[in-house]
Amino acid sequence: MFWNFGISVSAIDQIFEREQPPTLNEVLEEPELMQEVKNQNDKLINFLTEEENIKEIIDHVINGDGIFRRKCHDILVSCVGIIDHAVFESSSSLEILWAVFKSNSEDISTLGHVVSIFTHYATHKSAELFNFFIDNKIEFLQDIMLKLNYPPVCELMTRMVCNKMSDACSRFQDQFIQ
Repeated sequence: MFWNFGISVSAIDQIFEREQPPTLNEVLEEPELMQEVKNQNDKLINFLTEEENIKEIIDHVINGDGIFRRKCHDILVSCVGIIDHAVFESSSSLEILWAVFKSNSEDISTLGHVVSIFTHYATHKSAELFNFFIDNKIEFLQDIMLKLNYPPVCELMTRMVCNKMSDACSRFQDQFIQ
């Protein structure tokens, strides 16, 4: 916490003031990253929501490991509307995440991170999530059923079935009942 030491500018802000723009990995290495995300640091949020950075964040969640994977996951579930919007802006981002459900991989860690992200979206962006599934003709119910033996997937299914927020949710519930 930079203010505890009498520093008026965060390390994140200092990174963005350099002549050469930072890389995503440089930003991810900063210990104050999540604090700055939650405080919605404008420079940081604008940087993170650039299309190439969103893709790289998603890649870290799916293919990464360790601290970068965890931080990227935390960024995606941070409840910062601008970040959520950036993910939904390009359906390819969601398609890449959803592909984890379709894979035959038994990588529980990756599945856990992705399920957590979709549970966040089912809770906070439900209409957009259901519209994404419907608009892209994704057989999400079948994909979920294949992974139903994993308890977090059951939680995701429950959130999706019990949600009454939009017409898209109603269409999902109708499909589920059939």
